[in-house]
Amino acid sequence: MGDKILFVVGVPGTGKTTLSKKLELKGICYRVKINPENGILASWDPLSQSLILNDEHLLIKAILHKWENFQCIIIETHTPGILSNVITPTHIVILRTNPLILYERLRSKGWGFRKILENVEAEYLGIPSLEVRKLYNYTTSKILEIDTSGVKSEELVDHLMDFLHDGGSMIDSGYIDWTATKYATDIESLIFQNLKIL
Repeated sequence: MGDKILFVVGVPGTGKTTLSKKLELKGICYRVKINPENGILASWDPLSQSLILNDEHLLIKAILHKWENFQCIIIETHTPGILSNVITPTHIVILRTNPLILYERLRSKGWGFRKILENVEAEYLGIPSLEVRKLYNYTTSKILEIDTSGVKSEELVDHLMDFLHDGGSMIDSGYIDWTATKYATDIESLIFQNLKIL
């Protein structure tokens, strides 16, 4: 029977789907997909200016349906706040990527400049990480923050398997602060240059 619920958190382009799929292929985790096909996808609420779940009961049903057959359930999201009233994860991995690398990844996917800039800024400021730490803390969830910039996905999977199997005390691996790195000036220049384009 499953005993772990893993949130994989990060802005688009940090590797959430790649990592989740590779974990699922290991056969011990089941990935719950929040998408339009299963009706769980979050929709935009113009009144609250935030994302809301279309049907939280469908999410819970999707989790419970697979709970007996897997050791863990994976839910990937870049907005953990929409799930906070529905389920409490046992483990949270926050994927971070150098914003300069993230910019190139999103450009290669053909994203528009406005959307690229929005996500590069969110990564630079650590928005998903700060949101996780506001909603959860290491007394309720194990939190692991990883810089995926130059790491192969196989290494990440191995690292995450260790994280999931660690039966030790609750941990918080610490916060990655891009504003305090040697890349800060280049990242800020990139953001301001793109703001001029918009």
